[in-house]
Amino acid sequence: MLLVGASALGACEVRPPVIEEGELLILRGPIDVEICAGTFPTMESELAELFARFDHPPHTVEYTWMPLSHVDEVDFFCTSDNVLGCAQGDQIYTRSLAHTHELVHAARNKGIPAVLEEGLATYLDTPTNNRPSKMASRELLLEGLELGTYLVNAQPIEVYERAAHFVSFLVAAWGWDTFLALEQRVASETAYVDSPLSLWQDDFEAVYGQSFAEVWDAYADYPDCPLTQFHRPIHACGLAASGELDGSIDIALDPVTPAAVFMTELDCKSERVLGPVLLRSRHPDRRLAHYAIEVINSLGTTTDVSLIGELDEASRAILTTCGDCWAGTGLMMTAKDPVVEDIPNPGTYALILYTSADSPGPVGVQMQYSFWADL
Repeated sequence: MLLVGASALGACEVRPPVIEEGELLILRGPIDVEICAGTFPTMESELAELFARFDHPPHTVEYTWMPLSHVDEVDFFCTSDNVLGCAQGDQIYTRSLAHTHELVHAARNKGIPAVLEEGLATYLDTPTNNRPSKMASRELLLEGLELGTYLVNAQPIEVYERAAHFVSFLVAAWGWDTFLALEQRVASETAYVDSPLSLWQDDFEAVYGQSFAEVWDAYADYPDCPLTQFHRPIHACGLAASGELDGSIDIALDPVTPAAVFMTELDCKSERVLGPVLLRSRHPDRRLAHYAIEVINSLGTTTDVSLIGELDEASRAILTTCGDCWAGTGLMMTAKDPVVEDIPNPGTYALILYTSADSPGPVGVQMQYSFWADL
């Protein structure tokens, strides 16, 4: 969430001590909580990627972690209820570690019109649910763009998700470089606080070669799809694009075939593991890790994709090709809904695994052709 100005901060100015410092990132937080080994380097690498992606000069970002276990609401700097975090310039205040959404805001240190800004930060982060119904309507997004505010819905996160979907459409249809050209043309220190469409539609037309109304009409042909399909979580998708695989899954006829499983333990001492992270306010803390895996689908038929391991309410898996709603696959399995059916295309996927921060057990995914269960 992006909050700008004095309203972004609570009354208390007592911040926790610095616990780690690098070239781009200063991390503050409680010193009595174990931070998994991959957390700080991953956050700093995301900052470096964001600076490069937006062609912005690098600068130091100060990240203040204020977990619920240590900081009450009255002392939390973000004043909106049930908000995980907020950013003001190069300062981040958040309940969770590895909060990519706020890193996007702070790394840019500028902003585009508010609704697009939130859509961009959401697009580059990992979704917390996978249901298209959790997006606001297209009509509500248009109203927010016209008014210059995402506060057109009792659930702003639904506007964020719809704005992320619209950003995905712009990138899918016209490419990242065109979106970057728009960002460079309209970004400013203050304009995104309140920038109705009327203030930037001429810039939009100059970049896209069509009026905003024409582009919006074209957006009607972009289908809704699972959120994991069009989100581009920056670190996980970077691993998938690197070509360096952590493993492969050869979808099985036999449900006990070892090659059909990718399983691991999220050891907090591992450089691959991040945490503790909080997906939503007052949910259990989790650990997470990112991997790149190959999926081999010899038959090209429906597959059961299962979350397996020692599962609890914190366990989940996301499997995505980092694509869009025209071309891509995005699946989410949770302890509540551990099996989904899909026809995954063969190729490289980003895999994000979550497990409990307090009692982590092995967790992973298994793929099996669905017809086997009917035999």
